[in-house]
Amino acid sequence: MFGSCNLDFCHDMETIETMYDVMIPMRDGIRLLADVYLPKGGGRFPVVLMRTPYGWGKENETGLYYAQNGYACVLQNCRGTFGSEGALYAWQNEAQDGYDTLEWIGGQPWCDGNVGMEGGSYIGLVQWLVAPLRSRYLKTIVPMVCPADFWHDLNYMGGAFRLHLSVSWAMRMWFRSRHDAREIESEPVGEYMLPGIFRILPLMDADKVANLQWDFYRDWIRHPSRDEYWDRLSNLGKFDRMDVPALILGGWYDAYARASFVNFNGMRQEGETEEARTGTKVVMGAWNHGDACTGTNTKAGEVEYGPALRKDLRGLVLRWFDYWLKQEDNGIEREPPVSVFVMGRNQWRYDDQWPPEGTRFVEYYLHSDGS
Repeated sequence: MFGSCNLDFCHDMETIETMYDVMIPMRDGIRLLADVYLPKGGGRFPVVLMRTPYGWGKENETGLYYAQNGYACVLQNCRGTFGSEGALYAWQNEAQDGYDTLEWIGGQPWCDGNVGMEGGSYIGLVQWLVAPLRSRYLKTIVPMVCPADFWHDLNYMGGAFRLHLSVSWAMRMWFRSRHDAREIESEPVGEYMLPGIFRILPLMDADKVANLQWDFYRDWIRHPSRDEYWDRLSNLGKFDRMDVPALILGGWYDAYARASFVNFNGMRQEGETEEARTGTKVVMGAWNHGDACTGTNTKAGEVEYGPALRKDLRGLVLRWFDYWLKQEDNGIEREPPVSVFVMGRNQWRYDDQWPPEGTRFVEYYLHSDGS
């Protein structure tokens, strides 16, 4: 279904073309729903792909932004969510579904054969999962605020099960994937405030309080130690099968701050190709999980860092795609691979490696101060 979107903010075009509710076939016959945004006038374009379990709104501003800058943009709902067929099982199908989607895009008459992926959190981790499959069309990824090791970073940090993330996220995803508007324990599902669910023991029975069945959550409980279940998902041990450069965006106040540097060093040291190793960069600001995708906020909690923190991440990502997908010589490849915001000094620092040369490691210990 084709349509047109008039853009008040377009600089070089007044309209773009859109295809809504495109069903993209996967290898097992399941079809995933996507919206496609194209620059008006026809032709072949580099493509930006974003895959999410959280749903897209019509007239999505991200698709409009890329289309007005000379890219086709595909916004796809992951398996089992928001019109996509199949059942949602967190993470497990994303590598194959991502690869099949890339292959489908590469065969479309509006694709010039160059595809990049971008996005944060789940939209970022799907990029890491598909990268080792080496699609011939995927030329670069821009993962933001996402894990390196699913066992440690997501579910069992330090070996302790992360109730807040594992239980509340699993619950939200179960309802989102079903558009369920019921109320549980007199709390609106949309608020996701279910205090009773955090008090349930054993952990395996947490879904029973809401009369739900989270298959992926129960499997997390069944695998409390790092084993083959988690190794299949982890980036660790797979960087040498990734042949595209990554622009990694993170935040000091994000749960995956450590993971951003694990991914950066993994790519720089083990990436399969010279481009993957030397081309990968990391940007780390004093941002939380959401702010690291925009770079516009200058405050974290009650701490104001000032305008120096603000960074045009959208413009940075566009320059990145212009270089890797359009082969524009804009100088981004010559910029330092490490950009970190130094809190306290409140200024950006640029380095060639992480940790910076001459770093001194100091161990700190908690104490009770005699109480």
